[in-house]
Amino acid sequence: MSLKSIDIPDDLKQSFWRIALNGNPHWVRYKTSTEKKRGANDEQRSLGGITKGGHDTRDQAGKSYWYTSPVVDEHQLGFGFWSRSDQGENSTYRFVAYDIEPIAPNGRKRVNANPTSSDARATLQEAAKVFLVWMRLAKHHPEIFWVLLVESSQHHYHVWILFERPIKQARHDEFLDEAFLNHGPLKHLDKTTRRARRGLGDQFRAPWSWKNYRRSEALQSWLRDPALAIKLGQQATVRKAPQATTVTKSKDIEDLLQDAIDRFPIEGTGQRNYQQSRLVGSLVGRGFDAQLVLQVGLAWLKHYQDEYSTPVNEAKEQLADCIQRTLNNPKFQPGRASIDYQSLHQELSLLSWQLDFLTRAVSRLSRESNRCDPLRKCDPLRKCDPLLVQVEDHTLENHVPEQPKNYNGRPRQGNSKSRNGEEESLCQSQQEQWFVEALILHCQQKVNEGQSSTIKMTNRQIMEITQSRHNEELGPEKFNRLKKRFVSFSVGQGNNLWHDATRLELLKEVSKGHPGVPSNYQVTGLAKALNTEAEKTSKIEDRTPTSSIAT
Repeated sequence: MSLKSIDIPDDLKQSFWRIALNGNPHWVRYKTSTEKKRGANDEQRSLGGITKGGHDTRDQAGKSYWYTSPVVDEHQLGFGFWSRSDQGENSTYRFVAYDIEPIAPNGRKRVNANPTSSDARATLQEAAKVFLVWMRLAKHHPEIFWVLLVESSQHHYHVWILFERPIKQARHDEFLDEAFLNHGPLKHLDKTTRRARRGLGDQFRAPWSWKNYRRSEALQSWLRDPALAIKLGQQATVRKAPQATTVTKSKDIEDLLQDAIDRFPIEGTGQRNYQQSRLVGSLVGRGFDAQLVLQVGLAWLKHYQDEYSTPVNEAKEQLADCIQRTLNNPKFQPGRASIDYQSLHQELSLLSWQLDFLTRAVSRLSRESNRCDPLRKCDPLRKCDPLLVQVEDHTLENHVPEQPKNYNGRPRQGNSKSRNGEEESLCQSQQEQWFVEALILHCQQKVNEGQSSTIKMTNRQIMEITQSRHNEELGPEKFNRLKKRFVSFSVGQGNNLWHDATRLELLKEVSKGHPGVPSNYQVTGLAKALNTEAEKTSKIEDRTPTSSIAT
């Protein structure tokens, strides 16, 4: 008996991962040992909390939530999900999972690394039998909406059952009891999600992730409603891990120092003070105490002492003063997120319809009539719900170019400007594409975190996204030129003059920030490129249920 892998759309894969995560900050990352090539993923590490050895990994909380299929394949990432939410009496399950693999013939629960052809066949038959039983159960239990048979590695199989809503342990066990009555004992069953009933439960490697240089593949799938899966994936959130306030382990301090060196480099004279302010703001904003900030800052200064001309003792005094001023600044707002945004921005990929947004055409006539006067009086009634704003139909929807065949994972430079001047590309240079891409990634991230009325953003955040993804620093002058093309904002004393975006308004600045406090923006034209409630229906196109084994 043999089955071929089936194709699942990338957005459905991401929805599966987000639903299976069940809002947990904790997850499992598979890593490759130093002597092996990328993709081996022969080591495992649970992230999103504090390990038994005291290592703080809360900055990695829920990171797999942001993974997309292209990124997972490009970096050959391996990762997995814990079965329980670890919330004490309120713990829930979002899935049932089986691990079915050839078991050694001596009867002990040990994997047979070299199964005979008959054992391999019997293992697959058991996995298929479990899949069929759950598919039939799903027709009688509306809580079950997705049943998936996966070949995790050669002759090793997982059967996943996703629930539309989280369920308590008692209900989870009832489902398993009913299933076992139907499929009976399984000779090659290694474990199910019933095995570990406390804490985090058991972990299962995610479908379509990598191990031993091979991606796990779906063999069969029964999905009640693909549109529902997309919706549930978009609605999924991640509970935030508790904010770290103190660090005592030397390994954690070393990690913080290495992060500081990587993120805030001093590459010549005149940069120390600026990067020092950013470093202090980052550490204080993440909740670390002043003594730790000083310890990391001093080590950072020592690492870069050949790159700045300020005397060492004076630089140390300025560091201590910077820390004290930051802590005493009433306008400084510490960050609340526990996500490593730099790594996140490096790994994220735009979805196909977001890439289309970057390459769509804009009507010159429409934007000219919309702009009127580049500097005009502010209209106090010019307000709208930022996530329900719709761009005029003829500005963005008349032209959807095909994705270029030589696409390399990032948007291609736009160069289409019509001769009659009636239409032009939204992005007409590589830097414009990087700028708009950064706006999409930042705003989508903030929408997912619940910022629905306004989006908080600083100029530096957008510049850092382009730096981390494309290794190019825009700089304040370039940034301001790009901002004028895509963002409307007030200028002059008293905010009584208004600058309209000269290309197309994607965001509208409603309040201007200052050091330590971000500006607030309303989402206008950029709403077409975000997963918002107003846009969800239009993003789900022609979904049909994936294939399943015939009953």
